[in-house]
Amino acid sequence: MVTLDRHVISKVDNATYADDVATMHEACFPNCEVYGTETPDSHWWVAHFGGPEHPVAFAGLRVDGSMKVGYLCRAGVLPGHRGCGLQLKLIKIRVAYAKKIGMKTLVTDTVPGNYHSANNLIRAGFTLFNPATPWAGLEHSLFWRMEIT
Repeated sequence: MVTLDRHVISKVDNATYADDVATMHEACFPNCEVYGTETPDSHWWVAHFGGPEHPVAFAGLRVDGSMKVGYLCRAGVLPGHRGCGLQLKLIKIRVAYAKKIGMKTLVTDTVPGNYHSANNLIRAGFTLFNPATPWAGLEHSLFWRMEIT
């Protein structure tokens, strides 16, 4: 558990928090399909404000079968809690967890114009790269990678 001001970030059980993540996802990305938390290869963190009944941010990490590569799959911070450093903290928590479980590389992507996420990825140590096979569906997506040492 990590405390940031009055925000508390915890690794959560996927099934228990699936509805909370879906609700926050809809609030953060109203025109985007929900990214499922139920996959066995995913790990999720939720930030609460003022107690567990007030989830305000979420982030996921998908792990490939070899445990060598992870994908920062989705993160969102409710509008009233943006600007508090939650997204960067959620990135750093996922990087630390990936390192702890022996992963070697993390990747992710951002949509065009998402400067806040891009800047947070840069602050966390990610760099741009061009994958051989782009996975994001949006034209002009930016792809990010971090080698874990």
